[in-house]
Amino acid sequence: MALYQTIYQMIKEQESAVVQAYLKNLKHSFKRGLILTLFIALFIVGLGISTLVLFQLSTYLGFFVIILFGLSLLFLCTFMIIYSIYPWPLKKSIHETVYVVLSSSANSIILLVLPILTCWFMTQWVFFLFVALGVAVSACLQLFFFIKVLEVDESGQ
Repeated sequence: MALYQTIYQMIKEQESAVVQAYLKNLKHSFKRGLILTLFIALFIVGLGISTLVLFQLSTYLGFFVIILFGLSLLFLCTFMIIYSIYPWPLKKSIHETVYVVLSSSANSIILLVLPILTCWFMTQWVFFLFVALGVAVSACLQLFFFIKVLEVDESGQ
């Protein structure tokens, strides 16, 4: 969460000292990070239980389970970015995430695919590059895309 906030501040040119901004955001967002971790854990448990229930009802519901998993991945990826960037409470972040995922699913898919492609390209070149820069570059690409596309959509409405 602090990584997303620090990169967002760098993109918006609000901070210049990266390490100091990261440590400040880490202290500031520790409680929100715990809430995010708990929410994601409960969400994954709920998804697992709903999958088991669907398969116990009928094994022919496999297609519905795939759709449920896909939408859940889109929701979690977009929710992590929205909850990390904006100081909104959990309920409003969930509401905005549902709106973003349902209104622009293609943008949410790109937010989900960017880290996967970044990791794949970096591991193809040099494994050390992936270890050193993988998560930060992925988060930076996600935020660049988020700011350029999704915030433009919100301001245009």
